Amino acid sequence: MLPTPRPSELDLVAIRSFLAVVEADGISAAARRMGLAKSVVSERIARLERNLGVTLFNRGQRLSLTERGSVLAAGMQSLVENLDVLVHDVTSDPAEFGGRIKITTSAGLGVRYLGAIITAFLAENPNVEAEITYDDRFIDIAGENYDLALRIGHMRNSDLVGRRLCTIRRLLCASPLYIEKYGAPRTVEDLQHHRGLGYSMLQSTQQWRFQGNDGRRVSSKPPRLVFLANNGEAVRDAVLAGLGISNLPSFFVTEDIKAGRMTLLDLRLGIAPVELWALHSRRREPRPVAVALTAWLAARLGHPPFWESDLSSPASESARSGFVITSVSEDLDDSRSSAAT
Repeated sequence: MLPTPRPSELDLVAIRSFLAVVEADGISAAARRMGLAKSVVSERIARLERNLGVTLFNRGQRLSLTERGSVLAAGMQSLVENLDVLVHDVTSDPAEFGGRIKITTSAGLGVRYLGAIITAFLAENPNVEAEITYDDRFIDIAGENYDLALRIGHMRNSDLVGRRLCTIRRLLCASPLYIEKYGAPRTVEDLQHHRGLGYSMLQSTQQWRFQGNDGRRVSSKPPRLVFLANNGEAVRDAVLAGLGISNLPSFFVTEDIKAGRMTLLDLRLGIAPVELWALHSRRREPRPVAVALTAWLAARLGHPPFWESDLSSPASESARSGFVITSVSEDLDDSRSSAAT
């Protein structure tokens, strides 16, 4: 049995490579984003596994985290983020760290949570000024000279690079009023007999994707859509009015679920989660202030994000983890997708 390594003996470069593989959903994708050969990244992962004496990935037809790999990813991500913030605080010169940063985020998540985190960063850094665009439309980051874009989806656009901040649950819910009138679905198949409410800027209107604890994916036609809107708040209002069942990111409905205004539906499968990314154009190096703000956001959002605390669902624990290696249907380079929800 290998001796237990002390924290000081762990290779930070290998740890960052491990987290990059988790974020990129694969070794090849991580290597491309890091500008390294695949063999280099593979060796770093193997070195970390030898050092720890555990297997971090299941290397089958599809790469996936082992149970211990998931534990390491969840805990190490926050440690590395806190380290980045600490290094920034120690090394930055307040007199030199400043200027105007141009940010695009959404009218949904941005107004509800991200705006407050960004303004707290500005309060800590009085030499930094910000121009923030809250908009659900697709944004040309490079063409409109944005330093930072906060987007929800699955990154595929090769012109965009950045960091995954957290993974966000999508929740299937209805109001008590709707359940009293129409009943609650018990299985995915039951959805066919219910009324659906759709968010056109993010989720597919053709099918809803579910995911089990084992990573198994099930696609299903949504309920008959009786309401479709390009604004998440409007869909939330329709749920509260008892019009139907929604499939929305957690930040829109968490407080309503906790307060009993909505009911979280348990179909024994969870909705496949989405990811929040901090992105910039590959065509130019990110400014130090954008790097610092990204680290600040990641450290304060948490894994899972703080608004999901005390929110549980037996069927969707896999969606709570930010480190299920899988893909979702939304692409960040799809002009039909929002800058974030």
